[in-house]
Amino acid sequence: MFTAKNISSALVLHFAALLGVAQAAPAFQPEPFEAHFELEVRGFTVGETVWRVQRVDDGFIYETRTRAIGFAAVFGAKQVVERSEWKRVGDGVKPASYLYERSGRPDKTTKIAFDWNNGLVESTRRGQTSRMPVPVDTLDKLGYMLVLMEDLKAGKRSVRYHIASGKNRMKVYELKVVAEERMKTALGTFGVLRIVRERKDDDRQTTIWVAPELDFMPVRIKHREREDEVVTISIRSFSRGSMAKKAGTDEAEVHTQPNPVPQDRR
Repeated sequence: MFTAKNISSALVLHFAALLGVAQAAPAFQPEPFEAHFELEVRGFTVGETVWRVQRVDDGFIYETRTRAIGFAAVFGAKQVVERSEWKRVGDGVKPASYLYERSGRPDKTTKIAFDWNNGLVESTRRGQTSRMPVPVDTLDKLGYMLVLMEDLKAGKRSVRYHIASGKNRMKVYELKVVAEERMKTALGTFGVLRIVRERKDDDRQTTIWVAPELDFMPVRIKHREREDEVVTISIRSFSRGSMAKKAGTDEAEVHTQPNPVPQDRR
């Protein structure tokens, strides 16, 4: 059965630094974008998700909103919101907070706050708050995807990220490009890089396909849980730059259609 766990696993990798990557130079300020995806389980479309980056004065905000549709809205979570806020710290930009909110059956909220002055993260989950020391390159479970895109753009093909978990423990995401392929999507046919998240002693699998022509935006993500439940998200539209207005302002144009993309590159 489709569950909220499937949505969370598919989006977070969740889906996902290199030492020093999280201490990104001021230049690490992702261009605003909005991408729409559909979620599929066992051949059925069960949800829709939107990824959005917005700039703010002292950093940026990356947010995803996933909405269940059809029978999934009846038997699982109705909506999952994840939000990663990055702020300037010294000469760089680092994650400041992470939020996970799930509405439906059952509701769930996880909050993570980064205290870089003391090298700590504070996690609040199920009403319990805990603190733990973290490495200086630690990322959150959502924002790592933007760092991955930047690393791929810089030519890296194997990366290792430290991720702060809401369960008061650190995780290590190891991702590696394993192949170059061509993939037909709703936006056309692209040359893509196939990336796998390597796990030790774990039969779960996460595979990400990114399109260099779309600034290494993922165009498909497939996640298989231990129970062989497979969740796939596939891109449906993608807009860049001026479409995403600056948070807290009325500036910037918002496009109602994605930027034109060639329909076939064969």
